[in-house]
Amino acid sequence: MKATETTVLNFIGGLDKVFIIPPFQRIYEWEKEQCTELFDDIIKSHKNKNVHYLGNVIYYVGKNNGASYNEYILVDGQQRVTTVLLLLCALRDSITTQSTVDSVNKRYLMNDTSDNRFRVRLKQPSYDSQSFMAIIDKIPLMDENSKKKKNYNEFKKLIKNSKEKQWYRRHKSSKHNNLKNS
Repeated sequence: MKATETTVLNFIGGLDKVFIIPPFQRIYEWEKEQCTELFDDIIKSHKNKNVHYLGNVIYYVGKNNGASYNEYILVDGQQRVTTVLLLLCALRDSITTQSTVDSVNKRYLMNDTSDNRFRVRLKQPSYDSQSFMAIIDKIPLMDENSKKKKNYNEFKKLIKNSKEKQWYRRHKSSKHNNLKNS
């Protein structure tokens, strides 16, 4: 096992990556309070010019499937990674500059392919994927009780009400320390 320190956005971002949450992982459980705390911590870190420590993510490298996409199987940290992507979706949907929207989509949320197996950067288990896919694709979601939808909406509200309107300029300082590759 190797521990590597990197920013969360460098870990998620880049080209040709697909993160997979295996079916044995628990369903998404984060509550509004946890999302608010994460958002407030990121804002506080920005104000203090500090790095926000998000925690460990443990993964192993899956196969390179011939389509040149590297698969990373998330063993621990999938709740945090999912929540960060929900925050990025809320940020994307709160921005009016199309080039920035495109940049967030291409760098963090989607791969440039028409193959649905690799299009979305984070593959949720089938039992927990519908709400996440609707948020990624900006499609209305029927399930108003989805925790992912509730948290996405909470992030949109927090971004809209934030006094630190430019906090996302320093978003790269949010860290995933000790990423573990097993």
